[in-house]
Amino acid sequence: MLFSFPMTAHLIRVPYDSGHRGARMGAGPDVLGPALAASLGASDETITLPEGFRTEATAGFALARALSTRVRDARDAGRRPIVLAGNCLSSLGTASGVGGDDLAVVWLDAHGDLETPETTTSGFVDGMALAALLGRCWRSMTASVQGFRRVPGSRVVLVGARDLSDAERALIADAGVRWVRADALGALDPALDAVVADGARRVYLHVDLDVHDPAALPVNSYPAPGGLSAAEVRDVVRRVGARLEIAAAAMTAYDPSCDPRGLVVDAARALAPLLAGSA
Repeated sequence: MLFSFPMTAHLIRVPYDSGHRGARMGAGPDVLGPALAASLGASDETITLPEGFRTEATAGFALARALSTRVRDARDAGRRPIVLAGNCLSSLGTASGVGGDDLAVVWLDAHGDLETPETTTSGFVDGMALAALLGRCWRSMTASVQGFRRVPGSRVVLVGARDLSDAERALIADAGVRWVRADALGALDPALDAVVADGARRVYLHVDLDVHDPAALPVNSYPAPGGLSAAEVRDVVRRVGARLEIAAAAMTAYDPSCDPRGLVVDAARALAPLLAGSA
């Protein structure tokens, strides 16, 4: 691995889905957290919001603001933040917390998360997470997250996505995002080489666990046929870590009610040391 730092992992749980604590994918962090903390020997904390009514957007951005501070604190303490979140909008806080002009994003996901308020047909703010990180929407709200910087599309690699709208495909082309399809992982290395040539030295590595093939790992209630095996996901992480320092990582979107046998927990436990740089 090109970059090897003796950093202890620090787990940060964000147990919310659409502003609701512990519901659906919001239950995932509190299942994954204890399992991964024990296997990694990692410290562990949880971000919570005060009780009260809030919208999905206000909750999501409030969590991102809190997360940015916690990620920065972990980095300052010499720890590698690994975020366990219900929603992918947490990425705004994680990327903002590590910051810098040399940051790339490698985004593993079954979905593009590249909708905007103008293109979405569901209204699901979480489906706009990567578009917001690219600076394509929610600009006033992203500006409220300390340390937020728009990530250029030329430094973003989308891996394993297969459920995208026409609008998302158009945004990929317009922004210059490099899309590595699940059945063409050989394209990952040239994509990473291009990101490095563009000046990236560090990476925020985002793993929406539904990038896995749902026939093998039932992650949540938004399955998209096809996808990567657990071994392929681990290989992608190894290849990313060989070229870029993993500044922070995340595992998101796990709904334990969809996984009665705990298969996803086992896969996450095998993946975590690679994200932490301890394997």
